Parts: sequence; C-alpha cells; structure tokens
Amino acid sequence: MEFSTVPTLLIGLGGIGSQVVDLIYGKIPPAMHDRIAVHAFDTNINDIDKCSNLRNVITQTSTNWTVGNYLEIADSSVNEWFPSDVRELKRKLLTDGAGQVRCVSRLAYRASIDDGKLAKLHSQIRDIFQARGDRAMPSVRVMIVTSLGGGTGSGIFLQTAMYVRDILMNEFKKNAVLVRGAFLLPDPLIQSGLLDETHHENVRANAYASLKELNAITINAGIDKSDSGGATIELEYKPRQEDLDGRQSHVVTDDNLPFDFCFLYDFENERGENLKFLDNYINQMVKTIHLQLFSPISGPSFSEEDNFILGLVSENGLNRYCGAGVASLVYPYKKLVRYCALRWTDESFSSEWLRLDKEYDGELEQYERDRQAGVGGERPKLGKRYLSLVDNYAKDNNPDPFFLSIYDAVHIPGERAIDTKPRSELFLGNVDKLIEQIVKDDKDLNYMEQSCVLDNGQMTRGENVISAVEDMEGHLSAYQRQVFVSVRSNKSFIINQTVRSGCEKMVNSDHSLNTWMLNRPYPLHPVAVRYVLYSLEELLEVNLKKVREQVAQVEKNIDNYKKAYNLSNKRDIVETIEDRFRNLENISWFSKLLGRKFKALVIEYKEKSSRQLNGLNLYRQIKLKELVYEELLSCVRDLLRDWKDYFDQLRSIRNGLQKEIRDCSNENERNQDPMNVYVLASAEDKESMWKELRNSVAKSSELPPDFLKKIYEDRYKRFCGNHFGGKRERFSRGINFGEEIVSWCENEIMESGRLSYNVLEALTEEARSRNIDHDTHLKERIAILERLASPFAPEISKGKVQNQEYWGINSKTLDGCSEDWVKDNFGGNSRLVRDDSFPETELIRYTARYGYLASDFTKFKASAPGSSGADGSYHTAYKRRIKRLVAGGDTITPHLDKRWHLPAYMTDLNSVTGAGDLKLSNEAFLLGLAFARFKSRTEGSRSFWECHTVDKEGNEAIKLVYKGGTPVAGGLYDLYEALPHNPGLVYSISDWANAEISKVPFKRTGGEVERSFSSRSVEYSPEKITILDAIASFVNERPAMPEEELEKKTVTLMNILFNLIIRTKEAQNGKTNDAKNKEETIIEINDLLANSSIYSQYLSEGTRLGRNWDVKVKSYQKTLEDIF
Repeated sequence: MEFSTVPTLLIGLGGIGSQVVDLIYGKIPPAMHDRIAVHAFDTNINDIDKCSNLRNVITQTSTNWTVGNYLEIADSSVNEWFPSDVRELKRKLLTDGAGQVRCVSRLAYRASIDDGKLAKLHSQIRDIFQARGDRAMPSVRVMIVTSLGGGTGSGIFLQTAMYVRDILMNEFKKNAVLVRGAFLLPDPLIQSGLLDETHHENVRANAYASLKELNAITINAGIDKSDSGGATIELEYKPRQEDLDGRQSHVVTDDNLPFDFCFLYDFENERGENLKFLDNYINQMVKTIHLQLFSPISGPSFSEEDNFILGLVSENGLNRYCGAGVASLVYPYKKLVRYCALRWTDESFSSEWLRLDKEYDGELEQYERDRQAGVGGERPKLGKRYLSLVDNYAKDNNPDPFFLSIYDAVHIPGERAIDTKPRSELFLGNVDKLIEQIVKDDKDLNYMEQSCVLDNGQMTRGENVISAVEDMEGHLSAYQRQVFVSVRSNKSFIINQTVRSGCEKMVNSDHSLNTWMLNRPYPLHPVAVRYVLYSLEELLEVNLKKVREQVAQVEKNIDNYKKAYNLSNKRDIVETIEDRFRNLENISWFSKLLGRKFKALVIEYKEKSSRQLNGLNLYRQIKLKELVYEELLSCVRDLLRDWKDYFDQLRSIRNGLQKEIRDCSNENERNQDPMNVYVLASAEDKESMWKELRNSVAKSSELPPDFLKKIYEDRYKRFCGNHFGGKRERFSRGINFGEEIVSWCENEIMESGRLSYNVLEALTEEARSRNIDHDTHLKERIAILERLASPFAPEISKGKVQNQEYWGINSKTLDGCSEDWVKDNFGGNSRLVRDDSFPETELIRYTARYGYLASDFTKFKASAPGSSGADGSYHTAYKRRIKRLVAGGDTITPHLDKRWHLPAYMTDLNSVTGAGDLKLSNEAFLLGLAFARFKSRTEGSRSFWECHTVDKEGNEAIKLVYKGGTPVAGGLYDLYEALPHNPGLVYSISDWANAEISKVPFKRTGGEVERSFSSRSVEYSPEKITILDAIASFVNERPAMPEEELEKKTVTLMNILFNLIIRTKEAQNGKTNDAKNKEETIIEINDLLANSSIYSQYLSEGTRLGRNWDVKVKSYQKTLEDIF
C-alpha cells in the first residue's frame, strides 16, 4: 500500500504523549516498521515502564542531578532564561519529573542532549532512510504527540519539533519535511476528575503559555513578520546552536518553524459534546493519528492537505491549528464470540463438570441438617456418590448424553457385553500380573528358594542330619531376610512402572495408570478421570483389606516358626530344631527307642520347614501386593485430592465466568467510549445468538483429545511434584485451563462461521431482528457517525476552515453494492476509501478541520475591552498566574523562558490582549507622569528612573525601573520603552488609577481644587513641561528613528491621553452627563494644547510630523461630537 512507504517519525512527549504513541505503534503491522521511527521522551520512569511497545526507544530526559547541580556546569546562557533565583527549583531532582514546571523539563531536555541521549533517535532516523528498493517517497512526515498541561511534554514540544526539522533538513538533506503536532489540552484531564483542583490553574496556564509561545515563534518563522510587533524570539533548541555563519545564536529564523499543522484535542467537540473519560480522549488521539499516518486514508488526506497550505497565507501562517474526530460503526465479532464461548463454558461446567460435586454438596448439607436434628444416618462419601450418580444418570430410562458418554468411556467393551469391564479393574488386573511376573522372574530369590529344599539322603544318615538341619535353617533365615528386602525394592520398581514413570513422559503399557487415562483409545474427560480414580480407590480399598488379612496370617505363621520346635516348659528357654537333634544324639543307650524318635523328628522337620518355605514364597507375592496396593492407594488419593482441588477451583472460575458474562452482556450498551456505535451488540442480541449456537455448534460438548490430554498431563505432573517430592502446587494452573476451555469454545464457534458477518451484513441482520427498514436503518446509523466524528475543536464559520471528511471500509464489505448505492449513502467514491486493511467489521468516519487560529479556541480567547464576553478559562488562568508572578508571589513562570510573560519579549496569543498589554503600558506611562509616580534620580554622573508605587493598604514603595536586568537611565522615551519589561509596575499604576480615577491629577489654586491634565506638569527637565510635551519630546530623544514609527507611537499616546481625559470627566460627572463631559473635555484639551510648548514648537515649524499631529488632534476633537 502506498501509505506504508512514506518515511515517518512518530514521537511521544511526556506521560500522555508516550502512552498515545505506544498504543499507535502497537496497531501498526510489523511489515510497515521499516519506514517508521518511533520514539518517546519522558522524565518519569514510572510512565516509561508502562510503554510495552516502546521498549528501548524511550529517552528518559532526566539525570540524577538536581537542578542546581546542572546550573553550576551549564553555560551562562541558561541563566538568562531559567528562573534560577527560585530556591525550591534548585533543590529539585531532575529524575522526579517536571511536575508541571515547563522550564524544568526544558532544562532536563537540554541536559539529555548534552549527555548524548538523543543518539538513539538519530540512529532510528538513519534506519528509515536505508535503501530498500521500494517506492519510498521523498517527503518525510513527523508527528509529535503530547499534552500541553503538564510539564514534561509542553516543556520540550517546541524544541523537539525545531530540532527534528533541523536534523532532517541539514543532516539528512530532506527538504520536504512536514511536522505535525497532536496536543491534548488540559480540560480532558480536569473534567475527567483526574487532577486535584489545586492543579487546575497551573495546567491551564501552561497550555496558554505553550500556545502563546508557539504562536509567537510561528510569527518569527512565518510568512510575514510585520505583525510580530518587533519582538525577536530566542529559543535554544539544542545546546550551543549556531546560525548559518557559525555564530552562536538562539534567534528563531525562517528555518525554525516548529509545526506545519497542530491538532488540538479539547474536552468539548464542535457540537459542545464530550467523551467524559480521559481514556476516550486518548483513544481519539490514537485513532485519528493512526488514520492520518498509517491507514489508507493517509494518502488522500495528505494530498488534500497540500492544497490547504495556500490558506495559511491569509492569516500570516497563524491558522495552523486543526481539529479531528473519528467514529466507528462496529460489529463486535470477537466480543460476541467471547460471550457465546463464555456461556458455552459456563453451562458445560454447570450441567456437566460440576454437577456431581454440586449434588454431593447438597446431600452433605442435608446430612448435617439431619444430624443436627437428631436424625441418624451414614455420612455420604464423595467417591461412592460420584460413581453412583454417574451410573444412575447413564442408566436412566432417558439417559443424560454427557454422563452416558462418561460411563461408556470408563468401561472397556469386550467381545461380549458381559465381558465389558471398568478401566480401574483392568488396570489393577494388569498390576497384579506385573506383580506375579516380578515375583516369578526374581532370579536371586528363586535361587535362594532352591537352597531351602531338603536333601532326603542327608536326612537318613544320622551322622549328617544335624549338619543338614543347620544348613537348612541358615538358608531359610537368609531367604526370609532377602524376601523382606526384596518386596520393598520390588514395590518401588512396580510403582515406578505403574505410576512414577509417567512423571517424566507418558508411558504406554498395560500396567501404567496413564495408559488407561490417555489411551484405549482416547484421553478421558476430567469427569471420567475422577470416575476411574474413585473406582480404583474403591477397588484398592476392598482388595487391600483382603490382602492385608492374608499377609497378617502369613506373617504370624512365619513368625511362629521360631517356636515351632520348642518342647521346653521353661519360659526363658526356646528350643530350636538343632537343640532337639543334639539331645537325641547324646542319649545313645536307648538306640532303638531313639531311632523311632529320630525318624519322627526328621518327619516333623521336613513338614514344618517345608511349610515355612511355602509361607515365605506366598509372602513374597502377597506382601509385595500389599505394599504396591498401599502405595497405589496413596497415589490415587493424592490424585483425587489434586483433581478435587482442580474442580473446586473450576467453581471459582465459573464465578469469574459468570461475572464476565454479566459484564460482557451489557458491555456495548454501557459503552464508555461513545465514538464506537455497536451493531447487534445488545444483551438481547447476544442472548439470541447464543441460543441459536447452543442448538447447533454448542450441542456437542466433546472436547478434543489433545486438549483433554493437556489437562490430564498438567494435573499429573503437579501430582508427581506433590507426591514424589519437589514443589507443592495446587492452584496455579486451574484458571489457565478454564481460559483454555473458553478459547477452545471460541475456536469452535469461529470455525462454524455462524457469527461471521461484515458490518453491513450485521446491520442488515439487526434491522431484520428489529423489524425495521434496512435502508432507513443504515442512513440513521451513518448520520449518527457523521455527528459523532465532530472534531474536538470549537464550531466556527464553515467558510473560515477547510474540511476533510472520509469514510473507511473494507473492500470486500461493499461486494455486490452498486455505485449508485455507494453514492447515495456515502456521497460518492471521492470520500469513500476502500481497502482490505480496514476490518470487515467496521465502518469508519474521519473528520478534520483545518485553518483555526489559536484564539478561535474559545478557552484561549481574550474578550475585547469593553465587551460583555468573558475571557476563556485557559486565558484567565494564565492572567492570574502572571499577575501573581509579577507581583512577586509564590509561583513560577508557566513559560519556557522567565522573560516571556513580558510584552516586550513576546506578543500575546490574542491580538486584543497584545494590544491591551501595550495600551496598559502606555496608560501607565501617562498616568505615572501625571501622578508624578515616575521620577528621575541622579546617582553620580547618571540618572535612573524610579517608580513610586502604592499598594492596596496605602503603603508607598520606591522601585527602580529595569530593562533586561539593568536599571533604566536616559530620557522619557527610555522610560516608555522599558515599561513593557516591568509589568509589575504597570499593573500597580493601573490598579491604583482605576481605583482613584475620579481623583485624577489636581492642584490647588487659591482655595479651589482644579482637576485637569492640562494643569499637570512633568518634572523632568529644568523647565516644567506638560504631558503632551512629554510625548512630543520623543522626537528630540530619538532623532534617528524613522518618522513613520515616531508618528505611530506619539499619535497612539495622544489618543490614549485624550481618552484618559474623557474617563476622568466621566468619573467626576457621571457617564450620563454628556453635555458637561463634552464641554469640560474640549476645554481641557484646548488648555493642554495652549500650554504645551514643545508640541506647539513642532506645529509652528510646519514639519510634516507637526502637521500630522495637528490633523489627528483636530480629527479627535471632531469625533467628540459623536462620542457624546
């Protein structure tokens, strides 16, 4: 796509700017990344850590230094603009963030450039210009995103724009550089309730100061500088910057235009509506910027934007402000799939997975109630009830399909129905076979067993019998000891073969438990797994009881063999077989008798030793079986506990599912972002779709074998860790598998295609379900989108701004739609952008307005003097802040430069305010002279101007008049020129004059008070002069100044002087006393003219300037008729 080949630099500043850029970059396909450099600057490490898509491309514009530390090493130029006299700032750590102090952010940014931290940005820019053989465009697009209310972004947005334009043009030789800004204004943060009220004025003042600076710098770098008011702006956007001749210079030049276009996002759109939450405004920024830069709309949008450049000439390039808005008609396909998958999972858990546990819990609760009521009964056992409930549901006359499938799964059919056996029985049968085989194949024991067989020949020869008996007893004892050892070692081997071997990998053998859970032929459902385990537990308990009884009897017999030959009556003596044979051998004279006894003892020994051998042989097998059964039973119980834990956790999962279902059901109806209009998304729509799916796709709840295997293997490995040692974990994965079941359901639904509509098809289906006309429904929705996509900018005359309006839709969505239909609904192809990169489930409306002045944004606007309108909230906050600043209050400048609140250094954003500031300064000049507030004080060979001020309490103070940090010396013109640099003095005089205007300059002649300007004299020169002469004296003090400029300044002051006379008369006589006010004003102006010597001299000399003065004065006198 063409739009993907335009080299683009996307930069986020501060917390909000970085967040917006992070979200935008996450939406851009990786295939487009080659031509995109994305970067962010922030002082706050906490905000940086939140940007998951911008890892390694964020510059932290702060160091571990304090502000004071950096000021000590910075060159002296920094102290010219940084308010270094504020002690609190010097102690501030740069790593703490700017904290709504813009000049701190500027300082941190400068330190970062000094430290080489912008090297990464340079590297990224180089990368987007690598040769790739594609159709790369010659132009470069830059978008800088920030909030103007905070400190970080608004403290560096100008320098960043100028710096990036500089390096693109001078280092990378790119001439076609288009720099855009996207700026969030303070009210979205304020009105969202995210800022404490104590910060409201700060952020609004910051925003006003930011745009004031941008406006002034744009004038300096603009098409025509004639409106700049003579103010030369200096802004260091990189340390030690130089002009073209290699001189260090911070002056803004034609090449330093910060932004070509600036998109502002305020709380209200042009319809006066808002989005309520900050996240919605961030979403608006993300969507509009993404559409402008990285969507198919960017192509036609930029082409149309090129034509708007001509419109900048009409306003001296100051109408660069824009507004944008986007709204979407969305069929929430993925969320609908999610909802139905949640319902499917929840109902499966409820009616299938958890049904047996729930019924058992009910039985247990009833048992407890009965017990407390004195009713006897056996406590129900979970395993027994689990088995019987499955059997009952499966064998019912109308069997439950799910439990019938479970019952069938846990039984293995034979050739005949009667041969069908439970898996548990078949598994245990194979374990028994393994035990028998192990016993049979034990060569060592078999060899020892053979040694325990009597040699009949040895037992017939008397002299060898005792020796033969001793050998046999030794063999039997050794065999017994080895049997005891072998049954335990063989037990471990069998458990390894049947259970433990599956801990490493799933073994497929008939005597392996996992074989019967995962094969024959498919993995079992978790409910079936529990059935098999409960069945196996029951079988093991029964069999173990039997084998234990056998073992006990055999052990008793084996143990009794020790006393089998004892004939002694003595308690402390136990005769052995050897003892008895020796006793017979020692009594030789009764040989005949002895011979019979000897034979009887041999027969007895043969019988008893043979019985002992048989007992040991039996013990080999049944004791091994007992040990294996015991260990198997322990394993089965641990497995059951683990699976019970898993199912218990599924209950918690189900609670979570039900909460998510409730949230999902109403999510689109309580949509917090009103810019998304949803189709087929009401709770009723979702319920209807689920019912249709439940009877089709979701009718079968059979999970895929791989999924069942994964569940089982996970639980089995957890059992192995718990039972055979290692880490004990019980609940770590249940939730994950709950989510995986939901995911499986989602895949099944998506593969079915039952919910797969494009946005127009969904709209058609919605109209059908509501029994309304489809075309009417579509037009209503389109009209809603057009209104919602209103830019977040003020509504002004449509002829004053230029518009962009586009629709974005997937190409396939319009298949089958005629061109007439498209034109009827979307206004034709010129405004409809079709592309496969748009989601099929969305219809997008994008609207932009170009050509605003900053003052068109009403919150930045200043009311004209005398008008009934109120100042905008941003302008008001700025004025309050500056008034406190110049009064020496406890505040810090909202500007990047501590001098920029002064009219002499920077013109105001509003032309009426700029003119008002100058008028206020001019009035203060005249009133100060009239009130004798300004006096020239001689110190040594020089005279300095000082101002005598009076505060609200009537306390007088004397302050020197400064300009650029130096006391002002010289004449009246020097005083006049310096006053804009002293707003504190100007405000002081103005406030006093407004309160005392009815007491304007007077003197006493005799016993009367004369109130007139004409009677006031300026004590400046040896001879006293009038205020009008003070104005005329500018000609003598500035002989080299162009006459046109002198005329403009002096005539302006004369007009202000005459207006002050009118104000004085109105204050004295009342505004409604027109006749008296007119008469006294004319008299006083005539007296002033008659008493003014310097003024009269210029008139008498007939100079061009004098003639023009005379014309202006007479014209003013004539207009008095119209004024009154």
